[in-house]
Amino acid sequence: MKLASFQVQTRVGRFTRIGAVQPDDTIIDLSSAYAALKAHEGEPQPYRLMEALTPPDMKRFIEGGNTALKEAQRAVNYVLEKLAKVGAQHAVPLLEGPQGESLVFSVSDVILLPPLPHPNSLRDFILFEGHFRRSYDAMGIEPPEAWYKMPIYYKGNAAAIIGHGQDLIWPSYTEKLDYELEIALIVGKEGRNIRREDAEGICLASDVRRYRRLGYSGASGVLLGQ
Repeated sequence: MKLASFQVQTRVGRFTRIGAVQPDDTIIDLSSAYAALKAHEGEPQPYRLMEALTPPDMKRFIEGGNTALKEAQRAVNYVLEKLAKVGAQHAVPLLEGPQGESLVFSVSDVILLPPLPHPNSLRDFILFEGHFRRSYDAMGIEPPEAWYKMPIYYKGNAAAIIGHGQDLIWPSYTEKLDYELEIALIVGKEGRNIRREDAEGICLASDVRRYRRLGYSGASGVLLGQ
């Protein structure tokens, strides 16, 4: 399942939602879809279950673990079955939640947020030797031996994450920014020495920063806008 956090504009303001992105560039609202599914199944309090298992907040949803993910998949299947039966162009009246809320949005009609807008922490690891060595070769020095023994990372600013298509504010103190394509690995559970296959999900990211050479040999600092 390809997950997304997004905002929708309503007459009473913007609301943050979580959804499952579909191949036709639509997003199924997981919270509303799950409430609709439970109402269809005769649940008298569908929104209470929705808040527990598919809340409109990605961090809380991830904390629900495999149970939340399985229930979200059931909600997606419910919506897709409705779409298949009546056709997408006729599905709007049948694809409303118990209180008339929309279950499906076009990607073009929403604001995409970072998949996980408020992570507990952000760590940028330096893992690829070819890329790592180029920086040190440019400075004419050898990489530290410690890099080959243990992964090296620095802590980024978890509050400075923006979503696809959102404006990146150019800092007034610099005329040059560096950017890199990154693979972001989201760890959705507590633990130590977590295996790659046990991570919660993977997404693409763009790392934007300003570099500054520090005043001692062989070191550089990553500053601002990280």
